[in-house]
Amino acid sequence: IGHGIEAYFDYGTYRHGECVIFGMCAAMYLSVEKGLITNEEAHRLYDLIKDYGYELTLPTIEIDTLLIIMRKDKKVKKDQLHFILATSIGSVIIANDVSTEEIEQSVSFIETMFKGAT
Repeated sequence: IGHGIEAYFDYGTYRHGECVIFGMCAAMYLSVEKGLITNEEAHRLYDLIKDYGYELTLPTIEIDTLLIIMRKDKKVKKDQLHFILATSIGSVIIANDVSTEEIEQSVSFIETMFKGAT
């Protein structure tokens, strides 16, 4: 999702690392929703980002456009999007069972988490 956001904003609005932060937060949200980690574990990451003082804002993203961009990513194999999801702090799995609805929910989550821009 982070790389998709980077492309969505034409590689100029956000630095690569900032998009990595967006992607990490979306992935943690998905990990919680899929029951792979606890909400408390996810909040360790969210709190760390806040502790470092990142003052990022993210405007509303047109999900259909983002999905088109994401499906063009080099990591797409056989028309399947692949996601790195946390199973605990420091451990991950590669998941290809993330639905369009779950992607939309994760994007909505990070839009709320990083609200402020219009």
